[in-house]
Amino acid sequence: AVVLDEDSRDKLLALMRLCVDVPEDWKRLAHHMTIVFKEGLPEELRDDLNEDVTLTVKSIGVSDDAIAVGVEGYPSTKGNPDITLAIPPDGKPVSSNDIDDWRDVENEILLNGKVSEIRCSYS
Repeated sequence: AVVLDEDSRDKLLALMRLCVDVPEDWKRLAHHMTIVFKEGLPEELRDDLNEDVTLTVKSIGVSDDAIAVGVEGYPSTKGNPDITLAIPPDGKPVSSNDIDDWRDVENEILLNGKVSEIRCSYS
């Protein structure tokens, strides 16, 4: 994943507050952009581990199950790379993959993050 720094996370949460009425009980995330899921970094990207990268916010998407921003700037196995900003109390971040309602973001928003490997365990 590209894990965002705190300033970038704050930028995204501020953008979300400006663009979307988010229910109070939704979890705020804005943590990372997935590069590849359930596998380590692809061999061709291994040298990038721990490197700083810049992502550009291109769009914001909203559904009943997730709010996310579409980003560009680093390879991802996802067809439309995104960063999940918020989900309902019982939601899952993967729900951002099912968002159909995307709107372009007019002002350029740059995000800083670090190429990282995140180990997750799900029950």
